[in-house]
Amino acid sequence: MPRICSNQAELAIQERSKPLMESRQGGDALLPTSPMILIIDDDRDIGDTLTDLLTQEGYRVTAVGHGAEVIQQVKEERYGAALLNIQLANPDGLSLLKAIKELDPKLPIIVLTGHSTVEHKIGVLLRDAFACLAKPYDTKELTAVLRRAVEVNHFSNRAEYVERQLSEAKEQFRAVVESASDAIVLADHRGLIMSWNRAAQLLFGHTEEDALGQPLTLIMPARYREAHQKGLDRLRATGEARIIGKTMELHGLRQDGSEFPLELSLGTWKTPSGIFYSGIIRDITERKRAEEALRESQERFRQLAENIQEVFWMSDPEKNRIMYISPGYEGIWGRTCESLYASPRSWLEAIHPDDRERILQAALTKQVTGTYDEEYRIVRPNGSIRWIWDRAFPIRDASGHVYRITGIAEDITERKKVEQQLRASEERLELAVQGSSDGLWDGRPLPGEPWSSLHTPVWYSPRCKAMLGFEEQEFENVLGSLIALLHPDDTERVFSALSAHIERQEPYDVEYRLRTKHGEYRWFRSRGQAIWDEAGNLLRMAGSLQCITDRKRAEQRLRAQYATMRALEESATLWEAAPKILRALCECLGWDFGALWDMDREANALRCIDCWYGASAEFAEFASVSRDFTFSPGDGLPGRVWTSGKPAWITNVHEDNNFPREAIALKAGLRGATGFPILLGDQILGVIEFLSREVRPPDDEQIEMMAAIGGQIGQFVKRKRHAERLAKINECLLTFGKDPNENINRLTALCGELLGGTCALYSYQDGELLHSIGQWHTPPGFNPVDKPNGHICCDVIKQGGNYPLLVRHLQDTSYALTDPNVIPYNLHTYFGQAVRREDRYVGALCVVYQRDFIPSEGDKKFIGILASAIGVEEGRKKADQALRQAYDETEKILASLPGAILIANEDERIVYSNALACQYFGEGRDMLVGLSVSELLPMAEARRSRLMQGLKPHAAESGYWQQDREFQGQKRVYRYRLFPVAIRGSERPQTGLVIWDVTEEKQLQDQLVQAERLASLGTLISGMAHEVNNPAQAILGMAEIILEETAPEKIKEFALDIVCYSQHIATVVRDFVSYARPTVHDGESEIDLNDRLREAMRMVRRGPDFGRVEVVTESQPLPLIRAHRAEIDQVFINLISNAVQAMKGQGKLTLATRLEGGSVVASISDSGCGIPKAQLQRIFDPFFTTKEPGKGTGLGLSIVYTIVAKYGGQIGVESEEGIGTTFTITFPVHNSQIKQEVPNV
Repeated sequence: MPRICSNQAELAIQERSKPLMESRQGGDALLPTSPMILIIDDDRDIGDTLTDLLTQEGYRVTAVGHGAEVIQQVKEERYGAALLNIQLANPDGLSLLKAIKELDPKLPIIVLTGHSTVEHKIGVLLRDAFACLAKPYDTKELTAVLRRAVEVNHFSNRAEYVERQLSEAKEQFRAVVESASDAIVLADHRGLIMSWNRAAQLLFGHTEEDALGQPLTLIMPARYREAHQKGLDRLRATGEARIIGKTMELHGLRQDGSEFPLELSLGTWKTPSGIFYSGIIRDITERKRAEEALRESQERFRQLAENIQEVFWMSDPEKNRIMYISPGYEGIWGRTCESLYASPRSWLEAIHPDDRERILQAALTKQVTGTYDEEYRIVRPNGSIRWIWDRAFPIRDASGHVYRITGIAEDITERKKVEQQLRASEERLELAVQGSSDGLWDGRPLPGEPWSSLHTPVWYSPRCKAMLGFEEQEFENVLGSLIALLHPDDTERVFSALSAHIERQEPYDVEYRLRTKHGEYRWFRSRGQAIWDEAGNLLRMAGSLQCITDRKRAEQRLRAQYATMRALEESATLWEAAPKILRALCECLGWDFGALWDMDREANALRCIDCWYGASAEFAEFASVSRDFTFSPGDGLPGRVWTSGKPAWITNVHEDNNFPREAIALKAGLRGATGFPILLGDQILGVIEFLSREVRPPDDEQIEMMAAIGGQIGQFVKRKRHAERLAKINECLLTFGKDPNENINRLTALCGELLGGTCALYSYQDGELLHSIGQWHTPPGFNPVDKPNGHICCDVIKQGGNYPLLVRHLQDTSYALTDPNVIPYNLHTYFGQAVRREDRYVGALCVVYQRDFIPSEGDKKFIGILASAIGVEEGRKKADQALRQAYDETEKILASLPGAILIANEDERIVYSNALACQYFGEGRDMLVGLSVSELLPMAEARRSRLMQGLKPHAAESGYWQQDREFQGQKRVYRYRLFPVAIRGSERPQTGLVIWDVTEEKQLQDQLVQAERLASLGTLISGMAHEVNNPAQAILGMAEIILEETAPEKIKEFALDIVCYSQHIATVVRDFVSYARPTVHDGESEIDLNDRLREAMRMVRRGPDFGRVEVVTESQPLPLIRAHRAEIDQVFINLISNAVQAMKGQGKLTLATRLEGGSVVASISDSGCGIPKAQLQRIFDPFFTTKEPGKGTGLGLSIVYTIVAKYGGQIGVESEEGIGTTFTITFPVHNSQIKQEVPNV
């Protein structure tokens, strides 16, 4: 901030008066250079003389001779002095002198006069003349006076100028001080305020009156006041000023006590009266705020520049210095920022060679103008290339000079890739549009006009116009051009779709018909999208137009085919389906009228049997006329179709020369027409005809479709006929009786009826005769039995095959001579099929006609079906005969068997019994059939239940049927076995029972078992004697003691001992009696094998052969099994006895039990002599023994095997000679649901 000094105004005045102070060259420094002198004299010679004189003196001279010129010169120029000839005449000199003085009072005027008197001179001087010189005048005097006049004028002007300038400077200084935005305060050497401008008043809040005379501490905070006073004292004492001439930032104190930041500039000046101070004070509150904001902005800029992905840079315009580069440079360029600071031109080296020169020129020329916006490639150190988008902006100083360039560079590599892809996509789109079959349109509403205005501009692409058959110039680009071509039935729908899109922004996708240039309506699909302004007003709408005529026609054809198929499926006959078909085809294919023409074969003409024309009344008359019309072959459209057997198409019936109903069609407005036949193979059943209001060019695909529909309707007729025939065949087959011949006769009649023959026959050849057992409508006198030679049926049988034989025009064939029925009955056609039974042909089914007849493929299949049915009946007849024969033979075989035979069904009821079964159970055969097996067989409930379970099918899977079982009834014992009975063709299983009476055999077997049991008792009897004898001796001794004893206590004690010994004897006797008792088949209970094994060991130990045998037991806890205790005891006693005998009273006997899976296992091992391998296979056979004669019966192991098998167990043996033998017995823990009976061994 500039200093304010005390002599500032004086300096300003000096500066302004400098031009006046410059001296003449070589003259006095106080005179102006080349003053101007005005010579006023009408004497030309005097004027020239004075001019020359003064010019030589260095003056610039102007000489004038007239008063007007003088006045003009005084007004225009400032002269240093003037020489006036007072003797001028016009105007006179005195008047001119007065006039000049009025114009320039300070201009010194020297009067030249011819008067020499002093008085005159004084008078002139008193009248404003500077000096007066009389002629002739002295040159020196003149120049001296002139010089003095010029000097006087100069100093007068200077004094006036200085005074004026000083006054102006004071006013300017005061104005500056008062108008200054900074506070200006003046103080004296004591620090008291002398001057206080308005800005100071506003800044500190004190008025000038309040501030003047106050110390400066009034406006400074308390913390500054001490330092302020010290500074004043130091300045007065030493003249040293530390802060004078400096600018400082401090805080000021306002009147309200608030502080604010300020900037202070101090100055001093000295006067004789002392030192004075001036201070310029500026409120820097806003600047401080701006500086803070700037620091924050700079920090934000730094953060932004260092974190953005783009590169922010700053350089000089010549690119010789980089002021700043953001860190993003390193990521994009792959180079360090330090390298760019060190070598500012390295940025150019990184640019791709192909772009380098262009970017350099742009940087040097466009950056300074602000137009630099370039894209270029750079090459990174690793060789990869990146695209850069670089923009730059110049920074100018106050004079507008560009002194710095700043810019931002962005990596646009990915954008470039996308742009390339976009360009490729746009190119593909352009190619697609050019090659697309769709047209494009684009419209904008006119200002003030509704969008639906016919004048709305719409651009249609050339493809749009071409699809409608128009050239570019033939189709105006307005909405009305398209609206005019809309089908009348589609107009409302199209405008509704447009309104919904434009007004409610619903999707616009609509299909409609447009009339082409050639008058044909074609289908189009139009899709579009509108653009609206913020108020929802339509701005623009564009879209596409796609011709979908082929698709629509295809859809129409599909709908037509589907509707036809549905109509046929829902109808029983063609005549019932006709109105549905006509309506469906008209609605689906766009026809207005349809008619069905039926074939009248007797009249050889076509007749209309049905019409459809919707609700259009204008077609009623045409329909009425058509119903009364008949067409011969080739006549009209239906007749042409009938003759050709193919569809026909008429573009415009009014241009056709073979359309008899043309007049009435013209009246009804009908033009286009087509027709197609209803075909059944090669046979024409009828014709369907359609007509339309429109002129319709031929549609090959629709013609092909109509031909297919005609065939489809023909197939419907065929299927219906075939279904009717199959229904009647099915009805016939379902009502068959048991007599095959009667069934064959019914099939023959059905064949003749459905094929419409004169009569029908089924004949079969039996030896030398041909029998006609199937007859329908045979004439009187027909011979059903004849020799086969010459009969057509005989040839059919011989020929065989799957194809029927057709013989037409029988009267002209050899059969007229050989077949006895052709001529008498006037037969014209024979249609017959061979009948096959199993592998040979045995008969012929035929239908004969008294007229010509050509069967269809359906007729051929039909007669084949009936022939097959008759073949089945022939097979059944033969099977019945064979079955009866087999039944008789089987009955004889079953009657001769030695066992009773019963067969039961799945309900357990008897369906068969032989004679022996009746004998066993005392009933007649007819009485047994139908009885329940459980009611018939006399057995206990448990055994009957097991038998019933065995009759179930699943019993065969368990092996139940592979074993013989026994039961008792009526004091007899029977053995039986079950066997499956398979009936061919039946899914109902049956079960057979073979029953034998084994009472005598069982009695003999029980006797043998009892004998074996007694033999074992004989072996053990000595042991029993020992067991009884010892207790008996003890009892005897105790009794004798009692007789002699008198003490009651002793007698009671001995009596108790006798009781114990007696109970022991009773137990031994009971055990042997139980063992010797004959086996019974009831009384099973749950037993523990460990207990029975111990009991058997105890009994065998009593025998005489036990000796010193060592017994080892290895038993485990076992679950219980259900069996007869005595039988299990017998098993173990026999096996232990055999083991003891094999060891001859010395050795080791091991008894072990264990649980394996679901079975309990007991093993008996000895260390005896063992059994030879050759004898192991026979040891369980009855009466086989290895003992010496008289020491064994050979029944022991056989009985063991029988008992074990009885309870579903198994017995095994392992033996090695000289080592010993081990028998292992296994019983199931849970007996199966079917209780096993005793198998026969």
